[in-house]
Amino acid sequence: MSDWAAPFEAVARWARRGVPPRLRGIVVAGPDLEPGALPRVAKVRLDLPEQSLLRRDLDLPAMAAERRAGWIQARLEEISPWAAGAFYWAEAGEMDGKLALVLTAAEPVRVLADRLAAGGRRLVEVTAGPVWLVEDAAAEARQVRRLVAVWLVVLALGLGLAVWGWTRMGAAEAATALAEARLEKLVSAATTTSAASQAARELLGLKTDGASLATALDRLAGSLPLDSYLETLRLAPTEFQISGRSVAPEAIIPALEGTGGFVGVDFAGASSRDAASGLYSFTLTGRTGGGQ
Repeated sequence: MSDWAAPFEAVARWARRGVPPRLRGIVVAGPDLEPGALPRVAKVRLDLPEQSLLRRDLDLPAMAAERRAGWIQARLEEISPWAAGAFYWAEAGEMDGKLALVLTAAEPVRVLADRLAAGGRRLVEVTAGPVWLVEDAAAEARQVRRLVAVWLVVLALGLGLAVWGWTRMGAAEAATALAEARLEKLVSAATTTSAASQAARELLGLKTDGASLATALDRLAGSLPLDSYLETLRLAPTEFQISGRSVAPEAIIPALEGTGGFVGVDFAGASSRDAASGLYSFTLTGRTGGGQ
């Protein structure tokens, strides 16, 4: 595979070597195994004894990584007693500038592979202790393809979640902007109403406390919520009627009956919402409480 697949190949090789053979459905046996004693369609790892191995140490000079494989291959022809293609070999580690190599004749391994194949079994790996002389290239290729497929699925899910999150973030920002605009509008309306209420209270301050209408008006101005403002007002010594606009007209009734001390407050008509301002119209009637 190409260089981009190298990490997947490394993971697949690590998994194949690290997972116990029995968990991968592989039977480990020596050269004296009897194929007939193995299960049908068994996959076999041949573990060679020390007497069937040839060990050699090579002085390893400093060189570029891409030249290493070619250099070792050239030296193998010098140290191997077998012809090219008639032996298997593997690296067995480096120490003190020397590279340890393990070699073994290919013919006995191929004979055993043929015996296994005759019974429907398959020789897939050859090892010598921790050294791997033959690996299952087909299984590794399949594992790499699976890893690539999983990685692509995870990548697609990640991109999908990122796009979804970005879309949701945009919607949230738009909703926040709309809410802030509405809040600014309501604050402006509340400020205007608050100023009008304050002016009304200042005028009432010029009257005597004994004037019942002035007292009722003062209570009305003080208890009306800030997000509500009046358009008309009819006030009598014992009753009143008001109309105006509010963000939440249902909150006016408990405010007038609680803080204002008015009684029998109720809607005198239907409440409709203005699409442009978002405010609801209202008309309320009630008793000032002065006659109770």
